[in-house]
Amino acid sequence: MGGALAFALSSGAAASAKLIAVLTRRQIFCLSHLMIGIFLIGAAICTHCESGVATFVFIWLSQFWV
Repeated sequence: MGGALAFALSSGAAASAKLIAVLTRRQIFCLSHLMIGIFLIGAAICTHCESGVATFVFIWLSQFWV
């Protein structure tokens, strides 16, 4: 699990270099926080439904946007 989260963080850092060329920093900041919120809500719903793998996927996706 640690390796997958490290990969997500590294991928997010690489993607940010591409996004900075297209969007302003403020747009990236707002988009990132919106996506993190959506993914964490998804993780909370999956936790409530006791779906561990789906919860992990949502947390992994939220780490990509950090």
